[in-house]
Amino acid sequence: MTAYLESTNGTPTNVTICFALFSVAGPSLTQIGSTQSAGVTASAAVPNPVTFNFNVGGGVSLAATQSIEVVVWLAATSSGASSNVSLVYDQSGVASQVSLVTT
Repeated sequence: MTAYLESTNGTPTNVTICFALFSVAGPSLTQIGSTQSAGVTASAAVPNPVTFNFNVGGGVSLAATQSIEVVVWLAATSSGASSNVSLVYDQSGVASQVSLVTT
């Protein structure tokens, strides 16, 4: 996964980014594996890429009618750092990306 993060308060900020994968069947969500997280630094003023690999472990079979949902969030911190970080997406040149490897 590559995510572009940017500090919104003018100074580099350490934050924890979290990731979870879900199978979706109608209105029902079932988490695949465990929630993953990584400590990263968001630079000031310019979105910077942070890249890391997650292994949610185990195998899962999906019916043709099911889909996969990826949920990404910044964990709250006691210092409020997560509220000072933006996850940049849907902009040319800084498109965050998730790649799923299946077998």
